[in-house]
Amino acid sequence: MKKTFLFVLFAAGVLVSHAQLNFGVKAGLNMADITGKDVYDYRSKAGIYVGGFASLDLTEKLSAKAEMFYSVQGARWDDDNEKTMLNYVQIPVLLKYNIASGFYAEAGPQVGFLLKAKDNNEGDVYSIKEFVKKNDVSLVIGAGYAINERIGVNTRYNAGLVKFYDEEKNSVFQLGVTYTFARRK
Repeated sequence: MKKTFLFVLFAAGVLVSHAQLNFGVKAGLNMADITGKDVYDYRSKAGIYVGGFASLDLTEKLSAKAEMFYSVQGARWDDDNEKTMLNYVQIPVLLKYNIASGFYAEAGPQVGFLLKAKDNNEGDVYSIKEFVKKNDVSLVIGAGYAINERIGVNTRYNAGLVKFYDEEKNSVFQLGVTYTFARRK
């Protein structure tokens, strides 16, 4: 058992020492909604996201990526004068597969930490943070294109897996850009 552990540790060390580590920033547009069983009267609401990432190339085609970003989510109610605003720090951990010629697909889990939760009813804004779960878990599925070594575009869908209130779950479609700093070996 001890030899197996040491071998795995050695192999991991060799992989990491030969792997390429990349850092960058990302930003974009959220089209957020609230979904769930017997959940009605919500419509998509626009928001932003902004943050950074670190990516570790595991092979020529496969990499592991961790991100951290601020995300403005929520939804509008059927009446355009009312909306729910949910702001999170999101931390996805993704596997990224390079398909061909700059195109890639990615997927993995995401954990969110609630920063702010408010309802805006015709200008009357009040906190609902005490009624909403403080953590969120989502499944992330996305795709993108590296325009060059530094600049890329991506799109993804974050499907809420846990209810943040009664039957409500987050549902977020994202469209954004990335900038990768000088690659490090």
